[in-house]
Amino acid sequence: MRGLIATPRQSPLLRTSAASEIVVDASSKTLLSIPAGDDDRVAWLSSCRTLTDFDLKTTFLTIEPEDAVAGMLAVVPSTRDGGVAWQTWSIRAE
Repeated sequence: MRGLIATPRQSPLLRTSAASEIVVDASSKTLLSIPAGDDDRVAWLSSCRTLTDFDLKTTFLTIEPEDAVAGMLAVVPSTRDGGVAWQTWSIRAE
């Protein structure tokens, strides 16, 4: 996954990729992570994947033979006091 870039206009829970598309290696695990606090909730969603620990700030994306090789990736972090942010990317595996 390409480097994640912090932008000051967005939630401090979320850093967004400068690219609108993420390309991952179909033959290996891809680490996905956001800088969420220990009390924050996180949900990773993808139509191109098998995600482990999809409800933690750090997860691994793996492309299984039966998985789609292109789709969307989303992350939705939220705080216990009601703050929420989200980001989506196109994603494909090569």
